[in-house]
Amino acid sequence: MKIAVISPLPPEKPGEAIYTARLIAALAKNRKLEIIAIGGPSSKPLDIQIGHVETASIWKGRSLLYPLTVWRYIKKRGIHLVHVQFGPHGEVYGGMFGEVMLFLLLLLKYTGVKTTITLHSTWMISFVKKRIQETPKISLFSILSPAIFKLYIKLLNWGTNTIQLSTVKIGSTLKQRFLREYEFAEEKVLEIPHPCMKVMKRISKEDAKKQLGVTDKEIILVFGFIRRDKGIHLAMDAIKKVCKTEPNILLLVAGEPFDEDGEEYLQELLQLQKEYDLFVNVRFDTDFIPEEDISVYFTAASIILAPYTESIGASGPLHASAGYGIPIVASDAGLHISEALGGNVLTFNQLDPESLSKQINYLLVNRNIAQQISTNLIEYSESESYDVAAKRTRDYYKITMGFESSSHKE
Repeated sequence: MKIAVISPLPPEKPGEAIYTARLIAALAKNRKLEIIAIGGPSSKPLDIQIGHVETASIWKGRSLLYPLTVWRYIKKRGIHLVHVQFGPHGEVYGGMFGEVMLFLLLLLKYTGVKTTITLHSTWMISFVKKRIQETPKISLFSILSPAIFKLYIKLLNWGTNTIQLSTVKIGSTLKQRFLREYEFAEEKVLEIPHPCMKVMKRISKEDAKKQLGVTDKEIILVFGFIRRDKGIHLAMDAIKKVCKTEPNILLLVAGEPFDEDGEEYLQELLQLQKEYDLFVNVRFDTDFIPEEDISVYFTAASIILAPYTESIGASGPLHASAGYGIPIVASDAGLHISEALGGNVLTFNQLDPESLSKQINYLLVNRNIAQQISTNLIEYSESESYDVAAKRTRDYYKITMGFESSSHKE
């Protein structure tokens, strides 16, 4: 079977890029699949040595004409099924919320190509309205947003044979809410729990801390792109409280600003560091972190924080870190976190730095509980690997092609 996967690809920034590269590498182990990865002009050929994989860097997401360009290519190559890895990002997928991609899906489906889409961010109507109200250029249209977004979802429904929700478990709260809010046929909506990254090479915590130049402190890590919805300012508020009783801690923020607003947010965080006099207890590593160095950051940490102010997707950084067994404290924002990683995430009240500081202290004091959480996380990561995700994805391809019924799946 010949499959095209449309997605950002490394070295492009969106989180879908690394996810897709890892998933394709796992899918390629099945040599019956011929996979064409369609990425943007800056994407590089995937370095996958097994199976039948090629990369076509032809997708120009900001061009209104890309649906025609990509459709022609797919029809010319005789592709049987198209799998879109999707997040509602206008800068990546076109338009304001990626609506240009919907027209490509409609073109494909109604010219005989089977289509499936993985929704990495699943927006509910209340979130859409809030996001538009907070966006100055379009805030006046917030009253119309529920109706407009329902049309968006209808186009998504018409343009796809199946929809895969990126969730944190089979039978998730997210799927039930999605079905209730958008009235999709249940058999059309599938779940793909976010896989965990395999730890390729383990190093000691002492070596990792030495590589980071932090041998005398206990590291509390925030990892990933710097964006406002990551809630890093809340982490700094909490660390200000915690370091009064635990002066030997370091909040390490590791990741690049995502966009211009991310750059502005970083400057605000640096100003907050100055205001709180946290130069000894907070450090920012904002250079690009290559994949081979990710393990150093995770291994060096004693606690990983995810103080999100909003959560509309299964967190990539949390699932990447699970295999290292580092206890995680995350906000209870959204529909994912309380069910994530087998329920082995310690949560705090969203937007409440006092609640966050108490959970940090709890793990620092109760080392035996932290160790048990570590063991549970490692076991979970082995049960939800990219190989497992690839098997589910192959099963979902059969459903999408009409070879199997989704009622026989998990």
